[in-house]
Amino acid sequence: HEDHNGRRLARAEALARHYGNKTGVYYVDASGPHHGGWYTVAVVHNSNTVNGLTFRARRATQAEEVAIALAASHSDSKYIITDSRGACRNVEQGCTPFLAFRIYQNCIRDTDPAHRFLIWAPAHQGLAGNEAADAAARALSHRAVFSSPPDQEPDFNPVYTFKEITAYYQNSHRLYPSPCKGLKKADERLLLRLLTNTLLCPAALKHLDPSCNGNCPHCSAVSSDTYHMVWACPSNPAIPPIPNPTREDWEATLLGCHDLQAQQALVGRARAAATATGVPY
Repeated sequence: HEDHNGRRLARAEALARHYGNKTGVYYVDASGPHHGGWYTVAVVHNSNTVNGLTFRARRATQAEEVAIALAASHSDSKYIITDSRGACRNVEQGCTPFLAFRIYQNCIRDTDPAHRFLIWAPAHQGLAGNEAADAAARALSHRAVFSSPPDQEPDFNPVYTFKEITAYYQNSHRLYPSPCKGLKKADERLLLRLLTNTLLCPAALKHLDPSCNGNCPHCSAVSSDTYHMVWACPSNPAIPPIPNPTREDWEATLLGCHDLQAQQALVGRARAAATATGVPY
């Protein structure tokens, strides 16, 4: 242990000598976690706190990675010194939490790309910049207001693998609910056609079948689309009529069918309506 502490102290002294008079040296540190998983980070340059941020993260390493990104966002930063080995390793491998990624995005957009050197320093070994960053992060954490659990916003989870990245974008762009577990495959396909507005209807069938004029065979409505065929037709004997149907109600029904029973009912209505209309599904 004495040898280990001696090596840490020797490294801290070497860093102080090497970077003490250099320009563009930024020190970063994180404080936390606080109540609800909140962290506060600080960026110190020339013994002054030049940036700070409070946010939620899963681990202290992720908070340190955000601090590194904040330091990199300063156009005159060249050397970024942190006491987190894990953060150094993750940044070097290109693994970074979403918040840090957004900071890097804005940094690249607003300034010309430039090299940054990331240096690890042992914590609590008297390195002035590191001690200043630690004190600044703790001071900022005392000033920060942390939300209570019911008010917390969902934090962005880091996405590293191809599967995680594609799943993130799928979930981000998803508007309608996914088919519930227990729904038959044929019903899943029919539900997805309803949600994507690709279910065949008279208005679409007329472009494929010259004998179809696109009108509703039950109430003679012109251009019977999916909304009319499944939801709004008052005369289709296979489905109960909807009182005062509107497209807003139809859209709300599609958006709100999250449970298995609601999806089965919607699919059953669509299947009955299409069969009675003479449209293949």
